[in-house]
Amino acid sequence: MASNSGIDWERKIGAERERAEREAAEHRTLDSSEQAIQRLQKELLQTQEKLELIVQRRESEIQNAVDRSQELLKKQEQELRMVQERLKVYEQELQTFRSQQGATFSGGSLESKFSEVWKEQATGSPISTANVDSSVDLGEDLASSFPVPPTSPANAVTSRFLQEEEQRTHELLQRLNAHIEELKQESQSNVEHFTQSR
Repeated sequence: MASNSGIDWERKIGAERERAEREAAEHRTLDSSEQAIQRLQKELLQTQEKLELIVQRRESEIQNAVDRSQELLKKQEQELRMVQERLKVYEQELQTFRSQQGATFSGGSLESKFSEVWKEQATGSPISTANVDSSVDLGEDLASSFPVPPTSPANAVTSRFLQEEEQRTHELLQRLNAHIEELKQESQSNVEHFTQSR
């Protein structure tokens, strides 16, 4: 009986020892898990703070880029409007200049005056001084009313100025289109980077 009781006690003690060891192992596992969870939470919090800073910085950069782009676009649009207004003014001046230079007398009146002079000369009649004077006056008026030749300094200067203004407008439009395309690409890149960061 005594030996059986001793064996039972040993079994109980062994079972209690195993249970205590098992509980201690479970406790250590729980402690390790809690520490791992706390460490992960800390890392996640740090990562979240970094991401928020990155997002804020990117948003600020994008907003600054948009503001600069809008200012530049406004400036270029203003320059373009000024160029267009100047072109319109010079086109009107050129049209007025051409209209003034293009106003001519009808050829019939001059021809009739000269024919009278030639008829009087052919028949031997005295040439009318009035006819000669009027013919000369008409000839001078007609000569002065002819359009300025293409090689005249006024036309050359006007043509060169219009060509320069047209070239400047073309270059300004090219720069404006290139800048708009660059802004589109930069905005697309920022959006893609922001999307990937999230």
